[in-house]
Amino acid sequence: MKTFKPNWLPERLPPREPRHQREEDRDLIKFYKSKDWKDLRIVKLESDPCCEVCLRRGIVRPAGNVHHRKEVREYPDLALDLDNLESLCIGCHNRTHGYLRKNKNA
Repeated sequence: MKTFKPNWLPERLPPREPRHQREEDRDLIKFYKSKDWKDLRIVKLESDPCCEVCLRRGIVRPAGNVHHRKEVREYPDLALDLDNLESLCIGCHNRTHGYLRKNKNA
C-alpha cells in the first residue's frame, strides 16, 4: 500500500533526547519520588480530601492529586511548602495544566 508523504516532510526527524534523560527532568522525577514529597502529599490529602477548585464551585469531589500553585521548576524553595499546595481532582488538575486542550487536537 502506497502512502502519501508531503515533499516538505523531512525523510527522518532528528533524534531527540528522551525527556527522562534531561537533567532538569531527572531532578524533578527524583523530587516526586522522594519520601519528603510522598509524606507531605499524604498530609495534604488527609487535611483537604476534597478538590479545592470544585469546592469553590459548590461541588464536592474527592481529590486525587496534590498540585503546586507555584511550579517546582520555577520555585524549588516552595516545593515542600504546605501553603503552596492544593488538593485537586484529576479533572481539575488536567485543566490546570492544560492537558485537555493539548490532547483535544491530537
